[in-house]
Amino acid sequence: MNRRQLLLGMGTAAAGAGAVFGSGAFTQVQTERDLTIGVDKDSSALLELSANSGVASVANGDNGKLVINTDRLSSEDEANSQGFAVGSTVDIGGIDETGDVSSGEEAFSITNNFDDVGDGNANLDVGIDLTSIDLSSVSGLTSLEFYGTPSNSNGTQVTSAGGRNVFDVASDETIHFAIRFTTASTTGPQGLDATVTFQAGSDLTSDDFPTEQPVETIVRDSDGVSFSSIQTAINDGGTEDGETLRVGAGTYDESVTIDVEGLTLEAGDGPSPTVDGNGEIPVTVSASNVSVDNENINFQSGIDVGADFSDYDPGLTESEADAVVGPSEGYDSIGNALNTEQSDTSILVKSDYDASNESSDNDGSSSALISIVYENVEVISEEGPEETVIDERPDAEGDGRAVDINAANVVFKGFDVADASQEGIVVTGVENAEGIEITDNKITSDNDGILVAEFGPEGFNSASTDGIQIVNNEIKHERVGISPGGGDQNPVIERNTIIGTNDEGAAKGNGERGIQISSGVTDATVESNLVKTSYVGFQRADNGNSVDSLTNNHIIDNDLLDVANSAGGELDAAENWFGTEDIEAIGEQIGGSGGDIVFDPFAGAPIDPDA
Repeated sequence: MNRRQLLLGMGTAAAGAGAVFGSGAFTQVQTERDLTIGVDKDSSALLELSANSGVASVANGDNGKLVINTDRLSSEDEANSQGFAVGSTVDIGGIDETGDVSSGEEAFSITNNFDDVGDGNANLDVGIDLTSIDLSSVSGLTSLEFYGTPSNSNGTQVTSAGGRNVFDVASDETIHFAIRFTTASTTGPQGLDATVTFQAGSDLTSDDFPTEQPVETIVRDSDGVSFSSIQTAINDGGTEDGETLRVGAGTYDESVTIDVEGLTLEAGDGPSPTVDGNGEIPVTVSASNVSVDNENINFQSGIDVGADFSDYDPGLTESEADAVVGPSEGYDSIGNALNTEQSDTSILVKSDYDASNESSDNDGSSSALISIVYENVEVISEEGPEETVIDERPDAEGDGRAVDINAANVVFKGFDVADASQEGIVVTGVENAEGIEITDNKITSDNDGILVAEFGPEGFNSASTDGIQIVNNEIKHERVGISPGGGDQNPVIERNTIIGTNDEGAAKGNGERGIQISSGVTDATVESNLVKTSYVGFQRADNGNSVDSLTNNHIIDNDLLDVANSAGGELDAAENWFGTEDIEAIGEQIGGSGGDIVFDPFAGAPIDPDA
């Protein structure tokens, strides 16, 4: 007769949860298709796993394991127990002649304590997975089966080693489990150390079980101490200058600041870990000689940087528009529609619009192909900048501007302003004009992209706005990408992609800027822009202007400086990505003739990896 111990580690796993837990009860539920489940030994928890105290061989063991001790199959006293022999069938818990497990006779049970799982009811699917158990590698054990009988009378399911099953369990209902195994007739059975995986969720099938993933762990290289949080590991007193922290597989919901000199943050062995800032920069740096492994650690912020037209929505339908522009529509040009409809007009432009029909003889400046001189006007393309092109150079004197905005409450949205010989879009001839929105455009210019400027013929020699919105534009420029000026108040410059294209050294250095904040501008918001390959990425150009927020931008690969402060007073340029985590290298890309620039903490990895 051979006495052995069968040790079954009861675990749980949920798709994307990145964890395998022990016995006890399951809590911390995230209501999605698959629930993310934590562990709590409190019997009042939401999904309860418990051993039957009346079965001598089953007990809740240490470290969250359900221990099945075959030395106690018939008695609490090991000396009087018969154990099991070769060629025998052994039941742990009671299985009746019909194959059911009765309440009180089970080896262990799982109870659903939910009142509501988030979709208006408390029903759960609970799955059992024995696919990790391979009896062919265990000498003397020929079968292993878990009998599960729900208290709702849905019928017993038998799950064999290598298999899976799913139970439908309502609130306060229990699944009673017993275990049956058989031993070979000629070989003494060996012990079995195996894992049973439970998963809970809605509408599960036996194909929904995930691959088990390790518990999130950060290991400190110098002494092997592990942590469950990256920030905790950084802040720990034992984490000294020059330390290396290895980040294990899993998802870490935290925003991390590295302030330890010479710290290396790198991925450990196994699948790449994810650090999710959940709307914040996932990793910032404020120390020297820091190394961040952003190739093997997935840093996510949920912050979109740069322009994206993939989900373009005009916000205006043909039936809602006052005028429609296109070859077979009421107007063949935007200028004709504006001259006729004038103020308080919504104009929808079809994708087959032909810009060669435009004439600078229409109302407004003769230096612009299209002039919007009437208030409360929307000029919107139906299908966005990938489909609707203004590609003719202006026929105005001196190859002038493509689009002038000379009125308040104007929306210009969704165009590809291509091949502009001078400025792409210019706001001029307005004073403290509110409600101007320039959004979702592509602009290619031999000069400036979007400019608020004091120039033009008589009557157009002033320019100031209040709250102008320059959002989600892609600009390729040879001089300045975006430049508010002339006394703009509260300009908002967000989620634009701004690319310098001037390759001629002298001309490039003579004024090419990605974003330039000129004189008189107050409380500018500059956020989530991608600014690259200009001579200077961002410049605060003159005294008397102020920047309320310069953050969450990618300002990279600019020739002279990424950020220049040419005005008096301090400029706060913290929490931007400058293309490196090297504080010394960033310092060389920050400067100017004006006040100080504060640039740390800065992003230690791209804020938006897709930008």
